[in-house]
Amino acid sequence: MTTSINDIEQIVLGCILLDEKVIKKCLTVLQPADFTNEQNKMLYIAMLANEHEHIPNDFSTILTRLDKSDNNVDVDYFMAILNIVPTAENADAYINELKEKSNIRTLYTSFESIVSNRKLTSTEITDILKGTMSNLSLISNATISNINDGLEDYLNSIADGRTDNVITKTLYTKFDSRVSLKDGNLMIISGRPGTGKSAYALNICKNFLEQGKKVLFISLEMTKEEITDRLLSLITGIDHDRISSRSGLTPREKTMLFATQSIIIKYNLNTYDKGGLSIENLINLSARMKQDNELDILIVDHIGLVKTDRYGGNRTQEAGYISNILKEIAMDLKIPVVALSQLNRNVIDSRTGETREPNLSDLKNTGNIEEDANIVVMLHSEDGNELYNDREILLKITKNRGGRLGSVVMNFKANVMRFRETDNGAEIGLANDKKVESTVVVATKEENIFEVN
Repeated sequence: MTTSINDIEQIVLGCILLDEKVIKKCLTVLQPADFTNEQNKMLYIAMLANEHEHIPNDFSTILTRLDKSDNNVDVDYFMAILNIVPTAENADAYINELKEKSNIRTLYTSFESIVSNRKLTSTEITDILKGTMSNLSLISNATISNINDGLEDYLNSIADGRTDNVITKTLYTKFDSRVSLKDGNLMIISGRPGTGKSAYALNICKNFLEQGKKVLFISLEMTKEEITDRLLSLITGIDHDRISSRSGLTPREKTMLFATQSIIIKYNLNTYDKGGLSIENLINLSARMKQDNELDILIVDHIGLVKTDRYGGNRTQEAGYISNILKEIAMDLKIPVVALSQLNRNVIDSRTGETREPNLSDLKNTGNIEEDANIVVMLHSEDGNELYNDREILLKITKNRGGRLGSVVMNFKANVMRFRETDNGAEIGLANDKKVESTVVVATKEENIFEVN
């Protein structure tokens, strides 16, 4: 007898109730939209919410959550699911079958929309198909390995001083002396609007590119052209406003501008600037690029703009879920992921308008962000409201799993979006929650002046 789609949905839900490990597999494969039965969908959403809040999925906890959200699921229907499968042993097969049937429905819907609209151009049809394909399959994190596999070679690598876990340098000397950004790490860069988060992300992106890294830069606020304008200003030192306004360039600056092509052509930088990106689409996109050997580092600007249809618009839960998936992308694909995040408004004193140095608790829609991140860097400036003025920016390392906490002072030249470490800056160490200041003199490179050959 053929198993119906509703039967498969019920079996998956039953497996989740039998084995807590099943929901973790579902997280990276199934979305609520994959369920066709509305009651099954509501049950799955409740199970996801429980998992996110570390609450066991059982009859009582799920009914309690459904009651709170005013989602009406027939109790007898739910009771039947409890007894539908005796074991969760074949859960993976049913999860994959459910996803497969959802993929087929998605394809049919796309094909029907194409056939019904005879006025579509070939380019428009291609765009529809590309968008559809990006939603079809999600990566699986079910691969396991025994700790003894390759142990002897690993011990030899430690004894010989070899590192198999690649450390990606930001090329900022003092920052790199504290922070080791490794494959599998999630680094969060946070700050209030206008503190230079995007500019700093583009600076380290450029430094990654100069080391031959393949970078995917996800910007949901800037177009490809705006990213290019900022990159051109950063490389040439030409005022960003004059590049973006396409006016006032001198003949020498125009020559410098064209000369950047020989530099940028060596960069392997891909951008996504279409907006409306879901975290599920990002899983597919990054996995496909990694499989094609086109991805070494992922940069996301910023977490608050990445979407998901889970949790009914609850941004705290959504942000926590998204940060969790970004961490899984880093670990599954063995790449560093750098993601930007906003800070809450309470870093500004409502009475005086002054800002204080931020802490981990100031992360906006915190969710699991601080738990998932290996590294959290917070940008702070006393002149935070002067968006276009040159100023000193404090890079406060508030979380550094496996490394030191502390702060590094940098100069931000706003008109060309350029960050430079200070020649003689106070490097602040945080030990036992106490600030210990020491003056550190660091030999830095001379200001790079773009020369035309």
